[in-house]
Amino acid sequence: MVKEKGILRQEFLKGQLETLAFFREQTKRELQLENMLETFLRTMGKYLNTMENMNEIMHELMEIDEPL
Repeated sequence: MVKEKGILRQEFLKGQLETLAFFREQTKRELQLENMLETFLRTMGKYLNTMENMNEIMHELMEIDEPL
């Protein structure tokens, strides 16, 4: 490949290492983003449950049989 491209072996290897480092960094960022998203979704689920519970309590306090 080096001969075909007409570059030095060191230049070729440097490029390959830079490409590998870039992909590793991208993978790391993708994993961090996925973890953040999972945390966000869990938190939103907890908020939803809390709001539903509050809604039920309000219905009981107001003695309403139908949902708001």
